[in-house]
Amino acid sequence: MQWVPCVCWKLSASSVWEKKTRFYQASTSELYGLVQEIPQKETTPFYPRSPYAVAKMYAYWITVNYRESYGIYACNGILFNHESPRRGETFVTRKITRAIANIAQGLESCLHLGNMDSLRDWGHAKDYVKMQWMMLQQEKPEDFVIATGVQYSVRQFVEMAAAQLGIKLRFEGTGVDEKGIVVSVTGHDAPGVKPGDVIVQVDPRYFRPAEVETLLGDPSKAHEKLGWKPEITLQEMVSEMVAHDLEAAKKHSLLKSHGYEVAIALESWSMSKQRIFVAGHRGMVGSAIVRQLEQRGDVELVLRTRDELNLLDPVAVQAFFADQRIDQVYLAAAKVGGIVANNTYPADFIYENMMIESNIIHAAHLHNVNKLLFLGSSCIYPKMAKQPIAESELLQGTLEATNEPYAIAKIAGIKLCESYNRQHGRDYRSVMPTNLYGPNDNFHPSNSHVIPALLRRFHEATANNAPEVVVWGSGTPMREFLHVDDMAAASIHVMELAREVWQENTEPMLSHINVGTGVDCTIRELAETIAQVVGYKGRVAFDASKPDGTPRKLLDVTRLHQLGWFHEVNLAQGLASTYQWFLENQQRFRG
Repeated sequence: MQWVPCVCWKLSASSVWEKKTRFYQASTSELYGLVQEIPQKETTPFYPRSPYAVAKMYAYWITVNYRESYGIYACNGILFNHESPRRGETFVTRKITRAIANIAQGLESCLHLGNMDSLRDWGHAKDYVKMQWMMLQQEKPEDFVIATGVQYSVRQFVEMAAAQLGIKLRFEGTGVDEKGIVVSVTGHDAPGVKPGDVIVQVDPRYFRPAEVETLLGDPSKAHEKLGWKPEITLQEMVSEMVAHDLEAAKKHSLLKSHGYEVAIALESWSMSKQRIFVAGHRGMVGSAIVRQLEQRGDVELVLRTRDELNLLDPVAVQAFFADQRIDQVYLAAAKVGGIVANNTYPADFIYENMMIESNIIHAAHLHNVNKLLFLGSSCIYPKMAKQPIAESELLQGTLEATNEPYAIAKIAGIKLCESYNRQHGRDYRSVMPTNLYGPNDNFHPSNSHVIPALLRRFHEATANNAPEVVVWGSGTPMREFLHVDDMAAASIHVMELAREVWQENTEPMLSHINVGTGVDCTIRELAETIAQVVGYKGRVAFDASKPDGTPRKLLDVTRLHQLGWFHEVNLAQGLASTYQWFLENQQRFRG
């Protein structure tokens, strides 16, 4: 999981700072899993039952190892379930309080849950944070269980939440047939329900592959050594959470009564809308795809930053897909860089890109995600490929040496998609873009591509009244450029093609699709256009002593045109809008 490298990095840093740092590692009661004794205390053996718990067990023991090896102040807090109104909506407690409030206001009809017999030790996050602080004030670091020592079932939690709104429930049936039925309603907080309504049902989709039936912490050590005891009861915590969610539900109910459409239920939202994971959503292409998908009402985007989900970690990726029920994936994440970076770190480029692709594609398959779009690169083609470059040029010659590891990783991504399609009947597609530019590009003065580099150089030359801007090379090489908004539109177009149409226009082992404009220009024409866009009045010169690179690189986009997609943003328009974005984002743009 993503905690593994995170914890290691922080512990490693702590070990070299003269033992001044005090390090707290948030562990979890999920370590106990298939519990070996009840209640669980600091000495209870671990038996994790999920990828999350396995990763957290590593974090626990590496913290102990660094403490014992380097004498640093590092401790583990084994937190049992900790809740508050700020708890995420997919966690069972908040899912319950939010759904009960919505049902009470007539915004939802039923709460769907998994194993309601599960027993948990729930405490308030405020109490637990206080305990974490107290742990760090000790003279010597120690590990502590942080729990209330009191246990309730999920069913009891539901009953408490409903009672806060005057709803009395009875439960009938067992296993998947169990239902929660309204017995009576008192007060004015639940106008949306009446006696006899079924508002709770068991749904087997929410059963764990390996169930954790009971967790009950023994906080005796915390009581005896630190004098800590939880101050907020479960009933008080449930009351606070329900009140918070009731306030939001009343606001949504008011909006709905005035004709506004309000998306409320997590389950109904997920069932009616496609859940789309955009991997690499902060990159240039990923962010453009997100901007376009956000304008639609039929999708729910699932986004994770690098800190939230380490795509190099197969366990983390597997756990993410197991938890999120993804319908589609746009695989736009990659390790990218210029010529210097590719030459300096070739192993990183091939390893990290192949790991990202392998982890996501394999996890998508294992968790029954049938549609995936992989974004590659035109560097997959041979250095001396025929112009314009058709998809059939793949693997027909030697790659450009400077980015060969990166190109091989991208070719592997295509072949992974094709192989999962052939072996498992998946619908995994690939698109290969030409040179891209636009918002969120990298404008670093020395490590960026030609368009952002020239935009920045001409901008700075204009600001400094420089009489001349010298561009490397003769200016005669020809290149093709595509605005990133067009790339995003093409990606969505290819993703949404009927499978039969896509298959008719591709081949099982040559299935990737070029994405470009089909139009190129010389570097001289590009530089002169950028100078006009920026308003540079000086001379544009070319240093022919510098290398030109490949004379021409143009993609054949016949296949894409046959599938009904054509670019919309011409080069002059795209350069103008990109420069405007540059001006508006100089304090935060990449580079």
